Amino acid sequence: MSSPQKESEYKKLDKKIDDTRDQLDRKIDDTRDQLDRKIDDTRDQLDRKIDDTRDHLDKKIDDTRDQLDKKIDTVREQLDTKIDLARKEFSEKLDSKSEELMNHINQMVRKEEFNKLVNVVLNIKKDVNDLKENSATKEDVRVILSAIDAFTGRVEIFDRKVLTHDERLNSLDTKMEDHEKRIHQIETTTTH
Repeated sequence: MSSPQKESEYKKLDKKIDDTRDQLDRKIDDTRDQLDRKIDDTRDQLDRKIDDTRDHLDKKIDDTRDQLDKKIDTVREQLDTKIDLARKEFSEKLDSKSEELMNHINQMVRKEEFNKLVNVVLNIKKDVNDLKENSATKEDVRVILSAIDAFTGRVEIFDRKVLTHDERLNSLDTKMEDHEKRIHQIETTTTH
Protein backbone atom coordinates (compact mmCIF):
# COMPACT_ATOMS: atom_id res chain seq x y z
CA MET A 1 0.00 0.00 0.00
CA SER A 2 1.19 3.41 -0.80
CA SER A 3 1.68 6.11 1.66
CA PRO A 4 -1.34 8.23 0.53
CA GLN A 5 -3.56 5.16 0.89
CA LYS A 6 -2.24 4.49 4.37
CA GLU A 7 -2.78 8.08 5.27
CA SER A 8 -6.33 7.89 4.02
CA GLU A 9 -6.86 4.70 6.05
CA TYR A 10 -5.43 6.34 9.15
CA LYS A 11 -7.69 9.38 8.71
CA LYS A 12 -10.71 7.11 8.35
CA LEU A 13 -9.73 5.21 11.46
CA ASP A 14 -9.08 8.49 13.34
CA LYS A 15 -12.50 9.78 12.29
CA LYS A 16 -14.12 6.51 13.31
CA ILE A 17 -12.37 6.67 16.70
CA ASP A 18 -13.48 10.31 17.15
CA ASP A 19 -17.07 9.43 16.18
CA THR A 20 -17.09 6.47 18.54
CA ARG A 21 -15.61 8.63 21.34
CA ASP A 22 -18.30 11.29 20.73
CA GLN A 23 -21.05 8.66 20.78
CA LEU A 24 -19.70 7.14 24.00
CA ASP A 25 -19.35 10.60 25.61
CA ARG A 26 -22.99 11.34 24.74
CA LYS A 27 -24.09 7.99 26.12
CA ILE A 28 -22.10 8.58 29.31
CA ASP A 29 -23.60 12.08 29.69
CA ASP A 30 -27.12 10.72 29.09
CA THR A 31 -26.54 7.88 31.55
CA ARG A 32 -25.10 10.29 34.12
CA ASP A 33 -28.14 12.58 33.75
CA GLN A 34 -30.54 9.64 34.13
CA LEU A 35 -28.70 8.38 37.19
CA ASP A 36 -28.65 11.87 38.73
CA ARG A 37 -32.42 12.12 38.26
CA LYS A 38 -32.90 8.65 39.67
CA ILE A 39 -30.73 9.48 42.69
CA ASP A 40 -32.65 12.72 43.31
CA ASP A 41 -35.99 10.91 43.03
CA THR A 42 -34.79 8.13 45.34
CA ARG A 43 -33.46 10.68 47.85
CA ASP A 44 -36.82 12.48 47.85
CA GLN A 45 -38.68 9.21 48.34
CA LEU A 46 -36.39 8.15 51.16
CA ASP A 47 -36.72 11.57 52.84
CA ARG A 48 -40.50 11.21 52.72
CA LYS A 49 -40.26 7.67 54.08
CA ILE A 50 -37.98 8.82 56.90
CA ASP A 51 -40.37 11.64 57.83
CA ASP A 52 -43.36 9.28 57.71
CA THR A 53 -41.51 6.68 59.78
CA ARG A 54 -40.41 9.30 62.32
CA ASP A 55 -44.00 10.55 62.66
CA HIS A 56 -45.28 6.99 62.97
CA LEU A 57 -42.70 6.11 65.63
CA ASP A 58 -43.36 9.33 67.57
CA LYS A 59 -47.06 8.45 67.64
CA LYS A 60 -46.29 4.88 68.64
CA ILE A 61 -44.01 6.10 71.46
CA ASP A 62 -46.72 8.49 72.68
CA ASP A 63 -49.35 5.72 72.56
CA THR A 64 -47.04 3.31 74.40
CA ARG A 65 -46.25 5.95 77.02
CA ASP A 66 -49.97 6.53 77.57
CA GLN A 67 -50.62 2.79 77.92
CA LEU A 68 -47.72 2.40 80.35
CA ASP A 69 -48.90 5.40 82.38
CA LYS A 70 -52.33 3.78 82.71
CA LYS A 71 -50.77 0.47 83.76
CA ILE A 72 -48.53 2.23 86.29
CA ASP A 73 -51.54 4.05 87.74
CA THR A 74 -53.46 0.78 88.02
CA VAL A 75 -50.53 -0.98 89.70
CA ARG A 76 -50.04 1.98 92.04
CA GLU A 77 -53.71 1.84 93.07
CA GLN A 78 -53.48 -1.91 93.66
CA LEU A 79 -50.32 -1.50 95.74
CA ASP A 80 -51.87 1.32 97.77
CA THR A 81 -54.83 -0.93 98.51
CA LYS A 82 -52.55 -3.81 99.56
CA ILE A 83 -50.45 -1.50 101.76
CA ASP A 84 -53.57 -0.11 103.44
CA LEU A 85 -54.86 -3.64 104.04
CA ALA A 86 -51.49 -4.76 105.47
CA ARG A 87 -51.40 -1.73 107.78
CA LYS A 88 -54.91 -2.45 108.97
CA GLU A 89 -54.09 -6.13 109.62
CA PHE A 90 -50.88 -5.15 111.42
CA SER A 91 -52.71 -2.59 113.51
CA GLU A 92 -55.41 -5.11 114.45
CA LYS A 93 -52.80 -7.71 115.43
CA LEU A 94 -50.92 -5.12 117.44
CA ASP A 95 -54.09 -4.06 119.20
CA SER A 96 -54.92 -7.70 119.91
CA LYS A 97 -51.46 -8.38 121.32
CA SER A 98 -51.63 -5.19 123.34
CA GLU A 99 -54.90 -6.36 124.88
CA GLU A 100 -53.42 -9.76 125.68
CA LEU A 101 -50.42 -8.10 127.25
CA MET A 102 -52.60 -5.77 129.26
CA ASN A 103 -54.70 -8.68 130.53
CA HIS A 104 -51.60 -10.57 131.52
CA ILE A 105 -50.14 -7.53 133.27
CA ASN A 106 -53.40 -6.94 135.14
CA GLN A 107 -53.22 -10.42 136.53
CA MET A 108 -49.58 -10.28 137.62
CA VAL A 109 -48.82 -6.75 138.81
CA ARG A 110 -50.12 -4.64 141.64
CA LYS A 111 -52.22 -1.58 140.97
CA GLU A 112 -49.40 0.99 141.33
CA GLU A 113 -46.98 -0.90 139.15
CA PHE A 114 -49.80 -1.51 136.72
CA ASN A 115 -50.37 2.23 136.25
CA LYS A 116 -46.66 2.73 135.50
CA LEU A 117 -46.71 -0.11 133.02
CA VAL A 118 -49.87 1.22 131.39
CA ASN A 119 -48.14 4.52 130.78
CA VAL A 120 -45.11 2.75 129.32
CA VAL A 121 -47.31 0.57 127.08
CA LEU A 122 -49.36 3.56 125.93
CA ASN A 123 -46.15 5.43 125.09
CA ILE A 124 -44.84 2.39 123.24
CA LYS A 125 -48.13 2.03 121.39
CA LYS A 126 -48.04 5.72 120.47
CA ASP A 127 -44.43 5.36 119.26
CA VAL A 128 -45.33 2.26 117.21
CA ASN A 129 -48.32 4.04 115.66
CA ASP A 130 -46.10 7.02 114.81
CA LEU A 131 -43.59 4.64 113.23
CA LYS A 132 -46.32 2.90 111.22
CA GLU A 133 -47.66 6.18 109.87
CA ASN A 134 -44.36 7.92 109.20
CA SER A 135 -42.04 5.21 107.94
CA ALA A 136 -41.83 4.29 104.29
CA THR A 137 -41.93 0.64 103.33
CA LYS A 138 -39.66 -0.90 100.72
CA GLU A 139 -42.67 -0.92 98.41
CA ASP A 140 -43.20 2.83 98.96
CA VAL A 141 -39.57 3.47 98.01
CA ARG A 142 -39.87 1.22 94.93
CA VAL A 143 -43.01 3.05 93.78
CA ILE A 144 -41.28 6.43 94.22
CA LEU A 145 -38.18 5.28 92.31
CA SER A 146 -40.36 3.87 89.52
CA ALA A 147 -42.16 7.20 89.21
CA ILE A 148 -38.80 9.03 89.08
CA ASP A 149 -37.56 6.66 86.36
CA ALA A 150 -40.73 7.18 84.31
CA PHE A 151 -40.43 10.95 84.67
CA THR A 152 -36.74 10.81 83.64
CA GLY A 153 -37.68 8.86 80.51
CA ARG A 154 -40.27 11.48 79.62
CA VAL A 155 -37.73 14.28 80.07
CA GLU A 156 -35.25 12.51 77.78
CA ILE A 157 -37.90 12.05 75.08
CA PHE A 158 -38.90 15.69 75.43
CA ASP A 159 -35.24 16.78 75.10
CA ARG A 160 -34.87 14.76 71.88
CA LYS A 161 -38.04 16.28 70.46
CA VAL A 162 -36.86 19.79 71.41
CA LEU A 163 -33.56 19.23 69.59
CA THR A 164 -35.37 17.93 66.49
CA HIS A 165 -37.77 20.88 66.46
CA ASP A 166 -34.87 23.30 67.02
CA GLU A 167 -33.06 21.89 63.98
CA ARG A 168 -36.22 22.21 61.89
CA LEU A 169 -36.79 25.79 63.06
CA ASN A 170 -33.19 26.74 62.27
CA SER A 171 -33.59 25.27 58.80
CA LEU A 172 -36.82 27.21 58.29
CA ASP A 173 -35.18 30.44 59.53
CA THR A 174 -32.39 30.07 56.96
CA LYS A 175 -34.88 29.39 54.18
CA MET A 176 -37.06 32.31 55.27
CA GLU A 177 -34.08 34.72 55.25
CA ASP A 178 -33.17 33.51 51.78
CA HIS A 179 -36.76 34.07 50.58
CA GLU A 180 -36.81 37.53 52.14
CA LYS A 181 -33.59 38.46 50.33
CA ARG A 182 -34.99 37.28 47.01
CA ILE A 183 -38.30 39.09 47.57
CA HIS A 184 -36.38 42.24 48.43
CA GLN A 185 -34.31 41.88 45.22
CA ILE A 186 -37.49 41.40 43.18
CA GLU A 187 -39.14 44.42 44.80
CA THR A 188 -36.01 46.48 44.19
CA THR A 189 -35.83 45.52 40.51
CA THR A 190 -39.57 46.06 39.92
CA THR A 191 -39.58 49.55 41.51
CA HIS A 192 -36.68 50.75 39.35
